[in-house]
Amino acid sequence: MATHKISDGEVFLRNARGDEFAVYASLVAEADALHHGHVPSLIKPADRAQPAESDFFATLRDPTRMLDVAVLETEAGPVVVGLIQTSLIIRDEGRAHEANTVARVELVVVTETMRRRGIGRMLIARAKQWALANRANSLILDSYAFNIVAARLYQKAGFDLLKKTYTQDLR
Repeated sequence: MATHKISDGEVFLRNARGDEFAVYASLVAEADALHHGHVPSLIKPADRAQPAESDFFATLRDPTRMLDVAVLETEAGPVVVGLIQTSLIIRDEGRAHEANTVARVELVVVTETMRRRGIGRMLIARAKQWALANRANSLILDSYAFNIVAARLYQKAGFDLLKKTYTQDLR
């Protein structure tokens, strides 16, 4: 198990456990609040975007999905400070696209107080390792244009910009 020493203690990654739904929901709410603050016309406020416990457990059971957490070892005990959720997408050959298997990072969150300490890089590296183990041809993720910090992380982790999506609010 890879660990990473930071000033607050040692961080390690492991599979999420069934007793961690509340921690998962809290981290998801933190991400939702950030996104809602920047694109409120698209993202619900965190209190209206509650994750379903049944979806959490389905993810834990599904071999085509990965949900790992970053755990900080402190004097008071272990604390979950981040997570990464990834899924496999198997694509058949299409008119223009080759058949491939893609690992898609659906969610990566590091709690605000622990950002910029290498935990995001650890989580991305774990998703890449899982993707390779599952014979994925590529690892993909989406990021909102406002999230410059995340874009820097992804570029440093070796991601290239593939496409841009443009939007126009019509309401």
